[in-house]
Amino acid sequence: MKNNLLQKSLMILAVCALSMLTFARQEKVIKIFSKGSVVAEYIASNIDYIQVDDMIGAPGDVAATVAGTEITISWSAVEGATYSIFRSPDNVNFSLLAKGVTETKYTDKSPLKGSNYYRVKAIVDGKESGYTSSVAATLTDNGMESGVYLGIYGFNTNLYKYPVMRLDETSINGFYNFIDELSTSGMTKLYYAVEQALNTMQSTQYPSDLSQVALVTFTDGLDRGSHNHNDSYLDSEDGDLDYRNDLNKRIMNQTVGGKKISAYSIGIKGSDVVDNAKFKDNIQKLASAPENAYEVANMSEVNAKFKEIAAQLNKSTNVQSFNVKIPVEANGSRIRFTFDNTKSNADNSKVWIEGKLNLRTNALEEIEYKGMIFTTPVSSVSGTRDAEGYISYTFSGIVTDNGLIFTPNATMEHIYVVSTGKYQPNSEFGKEGDFVPKVERSSAAIMLVLDCSSSLDDVFSTSQANAKNFIKTLYDASGNDPFTPNPPSFGDDETFTVNGVTFKMIKVEGGTYQMGSNNGDSDEKPVHSETVYSFQIGETEVTQGLWRAVMGTDPSYFDGNDNLPVEIVSWNDCQDFINRLNEITGKQFRLPSETEWEYAARGGNQSQGYTYSGGNNINDVAWYGGNSGSKTHPVAQKQPNELGIYDMSGNVWEWTSDWYSSDYSSPRNSSYRVYRGGSWNSTATSCRVANRSGLSPGGRGSNLGLRLAL
Repeated sequence: MKNNLLQKSLMILAVCALSMLTFARQEKVIKIFSKGSVVAEYIASNIDYIQVDDMIGAPGDVAATVAGTEITISWSAVEGATYSIFRSPDNVNFSLLAKGVTETKYTDKSPLKGSNYYRVKAIVDGKESGYTSSVAATLTDNGMESGVYLGIYGFNTNLYKYPVMRLDETSINGFYNFIDELSTSGMTKLYYAVEQALNTMQSTQYPSDLSQVALVTFTDGLDRGSHNHNDSYLDSEDGDLDYRNDLNKRIMNQTVGGKKISAYSIGIKGSDVVDNAKFKDNIQKLASAPENAYEVANMSEVNAKFKEIAAQLNKSTNVQSFNVKIPVEANGSRIRFTFDNTKSNADNSKVWIEGKLNLRTNALEEIEYKGMIFTTPVSSVSGTRDAEGYISYTFSGIVTDNGLIFTPNATMEHIYVVSTGKYQPNSEFGKEGDFVPKVERSSAAIMLVLDCSSSLDDVFSTSQANAKNFIKTLYDASGNDPFTPNPPSFGDDETFTVNGVTFKMIKVEGGTYQMGSNNGDSDEKPVHSETVYSFQIGETEVTQGLWRAVMGTDPSYFDGNDNLPVEIVSWNDCQDFINRLNEITGKQFRLPSETEWEYAARGGNQSQGYTYSGGNNINDVAWYGGNSGSKTHPVAQKQPNELGIYDMSGNVWEWTSDWYSSDYSSPRNSSYRVYRGGSWNSTATSCRVANRSGLSPGGRGSNLGLRLAL
């Protein structure tokens, strides 16, 4: 018994000794917390003493006032301090504006156009305070003339800069001459060029009515050497990747003149590109949205995309206002105005304004809107009531997302009915004077960044011509009535002869139309407004005779007649054909965009609203499964449409330049290209002008051909 007790006592002593030894080996750690998180920790035995010094407090009471073209910033004093002032165009990236200021105010004599954000630091005995909170001031009028303000950067191993200036009759030749003087050289400092373009845009003053800011980049490959211009990327594991990602953050988050940046990228893969994944990622990251990134196959497509982007930018400079008059509804009613021809169902609208009716004040309150921005955001709009009980409202400073122009025939007032949970169209709305729109052009800041690398040697002159076409499209629209499309850069119908084969291009005057159908397949929805600028389109589908004259071969299944439409041609085959045709003619033929195709098929601005291209009786206008005898037929045997164009319904499907999307509200990010029009073996439904389909660019068929555009 004693031995057992002794053993237990010895064991307890041993455990205690071991515990004391373990405890003795532990170190005390001092942890410093901020907002509940550890920001630093130190081993206590390594600290000799702790000293708490006073920090330099940031100035308070920061304010900014605008006087003419100057902005004065003021703040409260910090004893013994001098001050540094920082400025930003977007409240994100601040740069030093002044230092060593001894007074408690500073006048910025050259503020940025639009928004200016300021912060102040105090410096005492070489020690800096933190930043003050930022204060904003807006320069609303700097006396600059409205218009399109354009700048250009060219890049290879060097950077070539043309300054930002207003695009008008006095400056356009300067832009042209600069582009003509560009030449190719090695290397591709893509990221560096984009960075400098952004810096230039943010440091330039613009008119007070700036509404659109765009960066348009054309590149044929990857980046080589940009990180050598910025030491912060030299030690990165992947300096190029870090550089590119930082550019993407700037594009997505920063502003110019207080406006977000719409960035577009056009990429044509150069022969020296081996990293396809990085090439594709570059195109995506240099755009502000997936639908703004275009990977194209040839220079004809580059030209088409330049025109498409320029047309979109032109539409985006339209600033709209309107007066609307409605009958009195119940107090508290929710009123929605739709502007995209969704007259029967407000839920289908993509462009609308809604508010809650307050009959005590006649105001529309709790304003919400979709598909647009207000240059000055609104939460309520005051109304005036006339003797008959109608209330009138004025909305102004509106820029629509897709450039839609408000028109009376596409506008409807809807009242939300609580008992049904649905919007009811107001049958009394729509009389003359109920909706009166007004459109003015605002200013745009656009920067064009052009690849001038040596891998473009063979097609560089075409690249220069494309860039000049982009500028001309911008110039043609500036100063025109927004309701009138910009004039074409060519004459009327034109006839061309290639190796003995003649074909005709029909002039299509531009205009605005409602694209799609609510009575067709889901990919035809929603019906939406599109503005098309003047262009030319083939009078007929490309024939086997023309294909043979250009390519020397005929891939068609149905042969024996040069006037039969060519078929068994993929989208990629069409690009090869167009490239050779352009080499022969010196023109810039291309495939029509899907928007252009449907506009032409409907009859353009002469449209009679037919179901098929040229009429409502399909047998009059189309070879299809019900009358073709299971084969193609020579072109131009059926009735043409309103513009004199044949076979846009039936005979063979026709490729377009666009990527396919599951509907018009979805991004065009599929792996299919759009083809249109129906064919010799199609149903009547497939031959409707609104019907659309998609196929891989390598796909072929005996029912699939093409039609040219210019």
